[in-house]
Amino acid sequence: MSGYIIPALVTALMAAASLGAGAALLAGLRALDRIAALEAPFWCFGLGMGVIGWLTFFVGISGHLAPMPFAIMLVGCSFGVLFLFRIHPPRIGALRLKTLSWLHWALGAMIVLIAISDFVEALAPAADGDTLAYHFAQPIQFLSAHRITFVPRAVDATSPMLVNMTYLPLFALGGERAVNLWLFVSGWAAIVFAAVFVRRFLSGVWALALLAILATVPAVLYSAGTGQVEIRLALFVTIACLATVAARSKQDIAFVVIAGMAAGFYAGGKYTGLLFVAAVGLAMLYGKGGIRRASIYSAAAVIAGFQWYFWNWLHTGDPFFPMLFDFVGVKDSAIWNAAQQRYFRQEFFGSELAVPRNLFWFFAYPFKATLDALPEFESTRTGFGPYLLLVFPLVAVFLWRNGRAVAVHALFPVAVIVIGFYALWFFTGSSQRIRHLLPLLPISFAIATMAVARVGHGSGFSLPVMAALAASIVIQLGGTAVSSVKYFSYALSDQSRGEFLQRNVSQYAPVPWINAHLRPTDKVAHNVRALNYLLTVPNFLALPSLQAQLNVRPDSKDPQTFWRQLRELKITHIFVLGTITADDPRVVAQQFTDGIKSAFWEMSQKLFKTGCLEIVKTFKVDVISSRTLPSMKLSRAADTAQLLRLNPHACHY
Repeated sequence: MSGYIIPALVTALMAAASLGAGAALLAGLRALDRIAALEAPFWCFGLGMGVIGWLTFFVGISGHLAPMPFAIMLVGCSFGVLFLFRIHPPRIGALRLKTLSWLHWALGAMIVLIAISDFVEALAPAADGDTLAYHFAQPIQFLSAHRITFVPRAVDATSPMLVNMTYLPLFALGGERAVNLWLFVSGWAAIVFAAVFVRRFLSGVWALALLAILATVPAVLYSAGTGQVEIRLALFVTIACLATVAARSKQDIAFVVIAGMAAGFYAGGKYTGLLFVAAVGLAMLYGKGGIRRASIYSAAAVIAGFQWYFWNWLHTGDPFFPMLFDFVGVKDSAIWNAAQQRYFRQEFFGSELAVPRNLFWFFAYPFKATLDALPEFESTRTGFGPYLLLVFPLVAVFLWRNGRAVAVHALFPVAVIVIGFYALWFFTGSSQRIRHLLPLLPISFAIATMAVARVGHGSGFSLPVMAALAASIVIQLGGTAVSSVKYFSYALSDQSRGEFLQRNVSQYAPVPWINAHLRPTDKVAHNVRALNYLLTVPNFLALPSLQAQLNVRPDSKDPQTFWRQLRELKITHIFVLGTITADDPRVVAQQFTDGIKSAFWEMSQKLFKTGCLEIVKTFKVDVISSRTLPSMKLSRAADTAQLLRLNPHACHY
């Protein structure tokens, strides 16, 4: 464990810097003393994480991505913790253990076990597809270049990356282990914050029960320990919602600014954050002084979240590249063109819509996504579990009994924000993946739990309430146990990093050989997303719908054009799934990334037959269909992969 000392110290420094940056911001707005002592560290931590991601962008575009600037930034931000300690000094009092019920002890023990399981996951190498494709790959690419560079690959490389920016100091100072420990800390901060918020209104048992449920929700289990940003965005959501409540109830402009910054940080971390900005803006607009509140809020949101949209506009003319290509009059270029835009809209926008966007499915979607695991929803691994479904009848009873009181309750704006975001997401979104709603999950569970508690108090509903809580926890604990097996196996054995990745990442087998035998001056074109991070040599991801620099769409038929594009990109090698052969031109390889016939393979086959490519090495590869149950394997369309080298001297193009 000695190899974790530096990463642990770096993670602690990042946590202190987040607390300090947030505390300094809140103190500067003169709001820190008006936040409850129990909640204040979470407000500071969430806002501080956003501030560090915001600052890192400017460090990056100025070309100073190096350990020393990061160390100076983090140490400097850490001094802000003094503001927190001055206003809310730590109070270490004697915990009255004798007053705790058996239920406190049982829930506390469960939470400790869940936390240990998540901590063990943080000790294992990153193996999640999206994490390897861009959440970790992009920061590493920026660090290698010592600056933030523009990568013209739609959806992942050009998405807002404020949260990913917090990974840069960790990678630079402590490596991947520090980042994984940070994911553990920041993921738990998001769900504990929701439980702490519930403690405003309910007993400690309710808060612990909510925490146990949130920590074992499938979507949280799947993504919190990975580089995916959704659960970390939940910190911004909770802060924005609570700041909106404070702004409206106290008529305090400071909290309007805080809500705007938190919402802006969400928009700076993911495109769907723009919908959240709009939803909070509607809540701000309603009531006396709404126009003034909404104006100040909007200005704060723009300042907090503008960078990545400006970055896209600066390089493409489209702040949401390539969403507005058809509308802003951007001309065809080497990085994007009209043919690419048509294919992008056809393949990307339509592939993740499983149900019609109408009023019926607006209400039916949550039930469908929970009970029917359509692949477009990804709800088998990123679902929200049974809790909301089980308590829905009780929440309906609460609303029926207390409709008028709810409409004037101080927390009503939170419900407006949650429902408003869901409506905007459902009717305007290009994807129906349920995990896009994950940032609003903790606050939604908290509000539902408070409603359920009010129904169960002193009525015949107590048994159904307890049954819903118990069933949710038991079911989700089973999933937690299954998903943690591979991580405990890694932690308790002498299994190497490479062996773990071999068992959990598809097509990993060629990676060690390629890293060992290719030079820093080489560059590999491939269509396996996970290789973006795993390859230590320069590489280029050639996916048909996400980039136009190397045309691998089905309409790619001209090997001469393909060769020219390879040369312009300075590609020296090609890695393909399947077998390139001159003997049987009818062989067709399938790539698993887009589920279509691989034009990348077919064009490589044509270049090989003309002598432009030569085979360097053939590999055996595995396709892992489940990281949770690695014994499950997909039937293979190709159990081989090949590395080929460009041969300009023998190529007549």
